[in-house]
Amino acid sequence: MKALDRMRKACYNLVIKDLSYHLGGGGSFFWEEGIMPIEMTQVLSLLSFLVAAIALSRNLKGDVKNDAGQQTEIIVKLETINENVKEIKTDIKDVKSDIEKMKERLVVVEQSCKSAHKRIDKLHNEAEGEE
Repeated sequence: MKALDRMRKACYNLVIKDLSYHLGGGGSFFWEEGIMPIEMTQVLSLLSFLVAAIALSRNLKGDVKNDAGQQTEIIVKLETINENVKEIKTDIKDVKSDIEKMKERLVVVEQSCKSAHKRIDKLHNEAEGEE
């Protein structure tokens, strides 16, 4: 078990030194008795991550506010359209009512016209009969 632990520590040291070298730390990482010292680059990386997370959070909140404003605008427009549709429905009902009244008047006019034609025909026949 101790040999396995020593091999793990050695692997960790190699990996960490390699990472440190590639990240610009100059190879100052080392594994000593289970403690890894924190370097300035790690602290700065953590701080930059936190700043980015806070900025993202604020941007998302701003997007939510913009979305809410746009949704409110859309709702107002839909309400206006709904009111216009109601007015159109009322106008259509009025037109239907006017058409029904016109139908009734047309029936009366047709009856009157028919009666007038009968009288004209009767007068025409009487006029022919006198000649």
